[in-house]
Amino acid sequence: MKYLKFLLIVMLCQQIVGCTKTHEFGPYQGKVVERDTLKPIEGAVVFIEFLIRAPGLGGESGYFGDAVETLTDKNGEFYIPIQKTTFTKRSLTQLGHHWDEDGYVIIFKPGYGTFPWHKNSAPTFSPTYSIPPKQYVTIQLPKLHSIEERKRNMHFSTGLGVPNDKKMNLLRLECIERKRIGLEPTVNCCEDEK
Repeated sequence: MKYLKFLLIVMLCQQIVGCTKTHEFGPYQGKVVERDTLKPIEGAVVFIEFLIRAPGLGGESGYFGDAVETLTDKNGEFYIPIQKTTFTKRSLTQLGHHWDEDGYVIIFKPGYGTFPWHKNSAPTFSPTYSIPPKQYVTIQLPKLHSIEERKRNMHFSTGLGVPNDKKMNLLRLECIERKRIGLEPTVNCCEDEK
């Protein structure tokens, strides 16, 4: 019984003082191509957000933990190395918080359908908002031909709480597209992109 009390006190102190939860994501690699021609798409942003899951009355919810982004090269290829992410539980209210196993992905380039939200982007992975780590994947984005198609395509967003410095390329490309299709620039647009 004395050892059980000691163990409970140690666990309680660990929760109060803090307990670091670490998780490795990735690596992620692949190629982004135009769906109809299979030609590589240079300069598409590949953005991945990693969420911390928290238990709640209505089930689990997620909040920002970390994010990473890169641009495709002239061959349409991208590589995101292993991301080692950590967060510290600082109180008993964070008991049960843990890393989501999958990263939430957005692949975007002005004039193309956004993966995975555009119905003609492909392929579909499970869960649908992710791409598998440790595999080379080919993502197909449909070319959008009308201003209306492109306006409808702009209804994607990153989760709440993602700092702008974690999604600079995504914000920059979104601003460029908004300007090209006649939408108001967002507050995050730089002056030279408006």
